[in-house]
Amino acid sequence: MTSILVDKNKCCRDRLCIVECPLQILEEDANGFPTLVGENKNRCINCGHCIAVCSSSAISLNSKSAVEYEKILPELIPSKESVAHLIKSRRSIRHYRKTPLDKETIEYLLDIVRWAPSASNRQPVNWIVLTNRKALNKIAEFVVEWMKESGAMPGLLNIWESGYDCIFRGAPNLLIAYAGEKNLNPSIDCSIATTTFELAASAMGVGCCWAGIFMMAANMYSPILEYLEIPEKHKIFTALMLGYPSLKYSRIPDRNSNNVRWLEN
Repeated sequence: MTSILVDKNKCCRDRLCIVECPLQILEEDANGFPTLVGENKNRCINCGHCIAVCSSSAISLNSKSAVEYEKILPELIPSKESVAHLIKSRRSIRHYRKTPLDKETIEYLLDIVRWAPSASNRQPVNWIVLTNRKALNKIAEFVVEWMKESGAMPGLLNIWESGYDCIFRGAPNLLIAYAGEKNLNPSIDCSIATTTFELAASAMGVGCCWAGIFMMAANMYSPILEYLEIPEKHKIFTALMLGYPSLKYSRIPDRNSNNVRWLEN
């Protein structure tokens, strides 16, 4: 059960937390202070919007006071030009240095991703990080077995058998996101979290590429799920190859124009 406490000595009763609450479960008490009562205590999703919008730091959520939360620092928010350049300059990296990423770098990026949005703030995403080529080679063997048994992608199978790693592109690390299938939108939640990771990684000079061939095989070939110890009723939804790029890029290629319909009436 969620606990929201209001310091009445700090609260300015501006109703911003009541207005901002996504589920509209905060109410005014007889003196105009926000409160969480009755069944509403079971409906709170702990999103923290009330904490975020309260400029007087009057709210405590689950015994953690507002002053214990990290402050938003406008000077650290990148400009729209910086964000646009980061997104446009991001590349899907398919050529990597052999040196794997250190654990601290991956942990730093995963910690950022905790703030990626998820349906009803369920935060259902689980991660697996593969840190050595031996493990990646074992999974690649499973993928090849799946291709042979299913007859899928014979062209890629020929490329693999010619000696080129078309499955993981020689990446030293693999990041896998999985979630329980009964969550509200596990596929979308994993995709948002993985995309957030990829953009944050790009800002740190870390290269990523979505491991599409692996993802295709993963949930169709039980030896992969068993090797990775994916729990029952869970599914792998996304995966990224990770590593430091071995090539540098100096230009931003074109993309198709948006196909947009504006419905204004």
